[in-house]
Amino acid sequence: SSLDSLGWIGRVCIDQGNLHERAAQVGFMKEIYKRAEGIVIWLGESSPLTTSAVSTITVISRWFASETSVQPDHIIKADGLRLTAQHLDVLKGLSSKDHLGIPTQEAYEQAATFFSLPWFRRVWVLQEAFSGSTITARIGTHSLPWGSVILAALWQSLLTRSYTSSQGEFSLNGPHISRGYLPELWLGLLHTRIPRGLSMVELVCRARDFQATDPRDKVFALLGLANDIGNAENRPIGLLPDYTKTKERVYCDFARSLIIRQRNLDILSAVDTFTAQRHFARRFSPSWMPDLDVPIATIRGFGYPRKYRASALTAVVPDSNTELLCLDNSDAEVLGLSGFVFDSVKTANQAVLNFRKDLHLYWGNQRDAVRTIWHHCVNGFSSFPTQSSNSLLRAYINTLTAVGFASPSKFPDYPLGEIIPSDEVPNITADFAAYWAQTDPSFTAFHEQQRSALLQLSKTGDADQFAVVAGKACDERLFFFTRDGHMGLCPRAARVGDLIVILYGGSVPYVLRRHSDDCYTFVGECYVHGMMFGEALVKKERYDIKEQVFRLR
Repeated sequence: SSLDSLGWIGRVCIDQGNLHERAAQVGFMKEIYKRAEGIVIWLGESSPLTTSAVSTITVISRWFASETSVQPDHIIKADGLRLTAQHLDVLKGLSSKDHLGIPTQEAYEQAATFFSLPWFRRVWVLQEAFSGSTITARIGTHSLPWGSVILAALWQSLLTRSYTSSQGEFSLNGPHISRGYLPELWLGLLHTRIPRGLSMVELVCRARDFQATDPRDKVFALLGLANDIGNAENRPIGLLPDYTKTKERVYCDFARSLIIRQRNLDILSAVDTFTAQRHFARRFSPSWMPDLDVPIATIRGFGYPRKYRASALTAVVPDSNTELLCLDNSDAEVLGLSGFVFDSVKTANQAVLNFRKDLHLYWGNQRDAVRTIWHHCVNGFSSFPTQSSNSLLRAYINTLTAVGFASPSKFPDYPLGEIIPSDEVPNITADFAAYWAQTDPSFTAFHEQQRSALLQLSKTGDADQFAVVAGKACDERLFFFTRDGHMGLCPRAARVGDLIVILYGGSVPYVLRRHSDDCYTFVGECYVHGMMFGEALVKKERYDIKEQVFRLR
């Protein structure tokens, strides 16, 4: 009999119980989606809330088309999103009841309801959505062009940024608001589909909060989207799907293979240093294993996105490091990396920093961590390498905001923003002053000249901006000083005496702990002020510090 159309349904066409078939099919899926004439995405059954959301999304896309003459079907092409800055300005202007037919708050909540659907956080669907084929989204009996969905996501994101920067008239509180948004990875893939694409490290780091029934798919589902691991025929064994391996073995082989291929240590910034789960998992897996099944916000890493050059222009050199290359069962848990020790942890108050919903940083149970640490740990610190009080303050500010700032001028071309180090942000001291003034408007902790300058700066600074960036940098970390007097932020599991090392190919310093005579525990990445741009290598040459191979277990 003749067929009107031929369809491929993942749940039907793959024998999920056959591990070898699953692995083989994973390699074909990119090609299947790419060759499809069209893809239908099933978001689930409809409800009164989602029906209203579909109506609002349709209004947004029709209004956009009437203002720009660009139809939703035409905004996404094979080479990515076809929108200009002028198009985004049009979307920003869609924020009144006259345009939407309903209050802005209601429209925003409807969009949030729509993007809180579980489908948008499933890791496997990313390949469907970025195949290059024509996509239609279906929910119940309703259909939406994929371009309409993306327009609604951009509108919501632009409105959120506009609100947070100007404190608009509507509230961002509500049952769907916190989780009701399109994860930024979607927009990143849209903008970089061709020619740059996203690296494998970018993908796994930015997909941490996506869901997968099988945790091994947090790697396997992304292989077809990466721009830097080659075709399946040319990949190392650690970058091939294999469902006969345990989750731990998959993650270890993946990390090792990526380090060898990229010759850098960016993937080590994905190691969980924040959650209690990590300390439990360490009994069953190597300390250097990035547990990609633990959701961690991308922006919280020091080493990714890259903004520092702690090891300067050095690279991992696998040819001379057999422990790094070894993928056999006997050494699967050991990772050998070259580098040198340049300092150690001298003081690390065990009160963990944490950032709470009131936009304040806490030190243990003390609400004002920024003032408390300045009073008790920093101010008057005699062995700080730079003696200037202004330099001390600047070092403190940069340390508290070590994850860097996202430049809003690059949104949405770079949905994360162009991440830049804190010392490149011109108004960072003003933001700090505005935050400090909330609890000490007279700046009594500072000498007269600083007090006068900070008082003036506080009038132009953005306290919430400082709070959010400092919160991301400090949350679940420890403030510490090194033996040589540098301040920094380190993992909550760090202890006095832990080693601060440079590992070649790493963009940040790392904390290691001697495990035995020939092995070390990887505690995690850290920020050491004054040692983030190659200064440690100068110190190595000056004091003839010896290189060594650290066998991490």
